[in-house]
Amino acid sequence: MLKNNVQRRSQMEIMGIVIIIILFSVGLLFAIQYVILKKPSDVKKSFLQAELSSNSLNAMLKTNIPECNNADMAALFKDCGQYNPPNPTEPEIDCDNDGSKVSSGDLYDSCFILNQTITTILNNTLNVWRVPYVFSANFDNYPPLPWTAGITGDIPCTMEDEGRPQEFTLPTTQGNLRIVLKVC
Repeated sequence: MLKNNVQRRSQMEIMGIVIIIILFSVGLLFAIQYVILKKPSDVKKSFLQAELSSNSLNAMLKTNIPECNNADMAALFKDCGQYNPPNPTEPEIDCDNDGSKVSSGDLYDSCFILNQTITTILNNTLNVWRVPYVFSANFDNYPPLPWTAGITGDIPCTMEDEGRPQEFTLPTTQGNLRIVLKVC
């Protein structure tokens, strides 16, 4: 009888250890699921989007354009902004070196070259990387300037989508020109 009782107690202890191991394994599985396999946080994504758009705009504004007497893009933005509302004036930069400052379609050289250069830069970087973006430039309380129309990525993105747009403001005689690049 004593031997039978000891055997039963041993079996109960082994069953207790098995139950503890099973509970520990289930707890470990939950920890792996919620801690280790957790998706990256939105903070990291938002930071990466903001850095990418900020760095892209910084590099873009400092890029020199050989067709426009080696003027940088910030000067072209200011020059092209002179042509737009509220009080349009004639631009100062001649981008095709022919002495005239107007190209076909009443679009000033600097605006045309700016549109082409921005489109090329963003197509060869953000589009290749499959990053959705939207670009615009406007004066305060005015709609986007016409020469910025159509500068968007292949993947749809709007200013209302999630993400933080990066903005640079350039002072001009027409007011502050806001240049915005948003990576979605």
